[in-house]
Amino acid sequence: MKIRTFLQVFLLAAFMAAPIARAYSPPSDRQISQMLANPGMIRAILGDANGAQAADLMVRVLEKIAANDMTQAQKNYLASFYSARVTFLLGNQATAFAESLIPRVPESLLNAVLAGMSVGGRGSAVFMANLRELVEGDAALQAINSPHIALSEPVHHLLLESLGQSQSLPPVVTDSLPPPIPVGVADPTPGPAPTPTPTPRPQPPIPEPYAGQG
Repeated sequence: MKIRTFLQVFLLAAFMAAPIARAYSPPSDRQISQMLANPGMIRAILGDANGAQAADLMVRVLEKIAANDMTQAQKNYLASFYSARVTFLLGNQATAFAESLIPRVPESLLNAVLAGMSVGGRGSAVFMANLRELVEGDAALQAINSPHIALSEPVHHLLLESLGQSQSLPPVVTDSLPPPIPVGVADPTPGPAPTPTPTPRPQPPIPEPYAGQG
């Protein structure tokens, strides 16, 4: 009887805790800015988001990137990096992510985002086929099929290096590789103020001896 009661209590507790474990809480703007400076936060911030929720998050990330005072190459790198990373982490939710995200991407970043999703999802033939079905125009298809052209060779190389993959293999990514081009706020802990170096006071001039002195 005691064993049955214990099992009932355990199952009830597990049932009540399950929705909490699966819940996704949208991050604050501050958290997104911190993530842009610290890409290792992306897995924790993404959590158990589904494809549509991840797309909402990515739209906010892209808006911050687009509004930042950087060159277009820097923006393309960051947009492709986070698009690739989120696509990879979502697994079978990647297609839903792409369906929800693509219509809302800022036009100036669309090809970079498509290139990033192509790199992040290249390990799934099903996702790649679905991704091609979602776009229109030669430029968009080129971004998917040839991300190195859409991004430029230097940016594409930087992306692959940051994701820890070779061009011919599915991405092997880690949370420990920050983007070489930082953006956002790192939220550093302020240290003690530096001690100012005192300016030496000038010595008074020594008068020349006069005639008849000592």
